[in-house]
Amino acid sequence: MSDLVPVELKHIFRVQGHGGGVLLGNEHKSFAIFIGPGELHALVLAEGGIKPPRPLSHNLLHAILRAYDIEIHSVVIDDLVDDTYHAKLTLAQGARLVEIDCRPSDALVLARMRRSEILVTRSLLERVEDGMQLLASLRQRLELGPPGPGAPAPPPPRPRAGRPLARPAALDEGPLGDVRQIPGIDWSFLDELEA
Repeated sequence: MSDLVPVELKHIFRVQGHGGGVLLGNEHKSFAIFIGPGELHALVLAEGGIKPPRPLSHNLLHAILRAYDIEIHSVVIDDLVDDTYHAKLTLAQGARLVEIDCRPSDALVLARMRRSEILVTRSLLERVEDGMQLLASLRQRLELGPPGPGAPAPPPPRPRAGRPLARPAALDEGPLGDVRQIPGIDWSFLDELEA
């Protein structure tokens, strides 16, 4: 039995005032990772195959990797410490492999740019709660609005230390056009972003 389990990027979602997140999983289990607004924006662009007019940080790193014939060997989400996920990005240049500690959000953006497989350790997947309930709660909240008086509200994600969360610019403005035209992604979180 392998210690690594392939997962898919099932959903990208926005959390008002807190960036957003992704729901990763397979047919058996899913889990959410919350990410900042900058990484959310980069992930939406990567998922849609959109190249900004000038390279953003992830685009720059992608271009450097490509220029030096460096492949993404693996992206492994491997730990959860103090409510923070950890990941390893393994790069390959010929027969040489280099493993780099990274944030899952950055690894996910690069993985989607390169259409690389995303893996999670079996032990981590067994530890995390199933995120399908979170997705159902978010969908209900987007469809019905905020919960009424007395109804429990889902807790907001905790911001990462040392990094203020800022509201990103609207994703449908500027030279990129409306990203809602990209199929296969639930873009409803953009409506809340603009509210």
